Amino acid sequence: MLESENGIQVMAETESGGTTTITWTGAPPDVAVMSVLAVRPSIQAISQLQARWPGTRVLALIPPANEEALFASIRAGASGCVPADVSASELAHVVRSVAAGQSLIDPVMIAAVIEEVRRRRQTIEDKLVRLSLGEQRVLGQLVQGQTNREIAQQLGTSLATVKKRVSSILSKLEMRRRAEAAAYLAQQQLSSEGSNDT
Repeated sequence: MLESENGIQVMAETESGGTTTITWTGAPPDVAVMSVLAVRPSIQAISQLQARWPGTRVLALIPPANEEALFASIRAGASGCVPADVSASELAHVVRSVAAGQSLIDPVMIAAVIEEVRRRRQTIEDKLVRLSLGEQRVLGQLVQGQTNREIAQQLGTSLATVKKRVSSILSKLEMRRRAEAAAYLAQQQLSSEGSNDT
């Protein structure tokens, strides 16, 4: 599809995600174009490729109306996402742009990305509302990287109470680790500060 495009050299092709990453022994490509047909294997292939060639940028070809593939590709680190049925000339343009350091998402897909960002932000706010005042105070200390014992001393409560509240926080926020909860609140605080600055 790209062989006839000036300035673009196709180094290798494969029909199964990950095969090129394992067998190609030449110089790392500037851009790897990957068709995200089966989400999990394709995302694993993106991760494997970036681990082997950190400087290679990934352009993901997304099947029509497949938001799962779109969001998974973005999370995996793809530098660009375009529809799988993109024309050869448009694909060549996007490959050149991604190779030049740009990050591109097809305009048709941007609306879905914006809606997902809005939905996730609302989900964060909804989950934080579940926390009691005591749990909110503990979470605020977690953001500062304090241990349970330090939190107990800071808040003037028992170590057992802090442990119970940390456990409750993780349960209500549907998380497994305290570091994840701390990052969760820190991200929310940064989003709120950004909104206030505008």
